[in-house]
Amino acid sequence: MTNDSTGNECYSIRGYGDDFETGTTSEGQQVLMGLLCPYIVAYFFSSDGALVGGERREWNRPAPRVGTDGPYQIYDRVFRESLSEQILGWQSELGFTPGVIRVRPFFDDEHCVGIEAFPEHLEDLNESDDGYELLCAERQQWVEEGNFVFRWAKDYYMTRGGEVAST
Repeated sequence: MTNDSTGNECYSIRGYGDDFETGTTSEGQQVLMGLLCPYIVAYFFSSDGALVGGERREWNRPAPRVGTDGPYQIYDRVFRESLSEQILGWQSELGFTPGVIRVRPFFDDEHCVGIEAFPEHLEDLNESDDGYELLCAERQQWVEEGNFVFRWAKDYYMTRGGEVAST
């Protein structure tokens, strides 16, 4: 895991249904947690948004799979009930209170989780790109609106306030 401590810019992230949850612990750390197959993963941040660590726990009850090694069936009712109980138990251990968190840019290569300033199509623009001027305008609007990309098993386009605008 890496933490970009070069600046003090923080990004707001609000939990998004069953995908991931955000809040604080009874000790004042900010936490981001949820399902990342085949684990439940939590990232911990200081009150000023710096990444201080992460933890992963194996599922108490594994999700069924399609065939012997196919994709996990994470929407299986029995698995979801067990997963929910396990997450609630961990949150209870932490003294978890749900809420918006404000974190500095970070990235975990192992789980492909973190914050990126731009979606891929707006990252490295080149004058030879088709629609270059439109892409530049879109990138400028992206910056002005304070949007960013949060990666958690897929890309979430986030607003300045930490809301998911699209996936």
